[in-house]
Amino acid sequence: MYLKKYPTIKLTDYEWMSNHAHLIFHIDIYTDLPKFMHDFCWRFAFEYNKMQNRKGHLFQQRYRASNVNTDQYALSCQRYVYRNQLRAGMVKELQDTKWSSYHYYAYGQPNGLITPIFTYEQFGNTPEKQQIEFRFFVEKMPEHEETLWRAKLLHPLLKTKKEIVLNYLKKCHV
Repeated sequence: MYLKKYPTIKLTDYEWMSNHAHLIFHIDIYTDLPKFMHDFCWRFAFEYNKMQNRKGHLFQQRYRASNVNTDQYALSCQRYVYRNQLRAGMVKELQDTKWSSYHYYAYGQPNGLITPIFTYEQFGNTPEKQQIEFRFFVEKMPEHEETLWRAKLLHPLLKTKKEIVLNYLKKCHV
């Protein structure tokens, strides 16, 4: 409903967790994002509260946003997002992921909410090749990248990737 209301916002990836969600958007007009998120979060909480016979806010914190402005960062974000349920112990294998757009990219499952992310074509020139290479890419997250993401997400000010790398290198004495 809100993707139609805000046509300048395209959902490229999502992963729902037990207490939060990760969403990746392509946004044409950046000032639409706060409006979209307000409407979306309000409606989601309203509907959930109605089903569960409860009141109040549903999400603990306001949303956080980062500008994904390079192919490498977009791919890194996708990999992080799709490994979340695995990392949290919600699933044992990535193929078991639920409430996610992972199956759209990894297995070609139709999903009317998704506008393909601009980096997906890099995985191959046929849908089958793209799906196989995407699955391999997500499943083989390098340990150092995992460490960098954990450092970024635990930091309350969301440091830049450059700051995280420099801090990581200092800690490793490289």
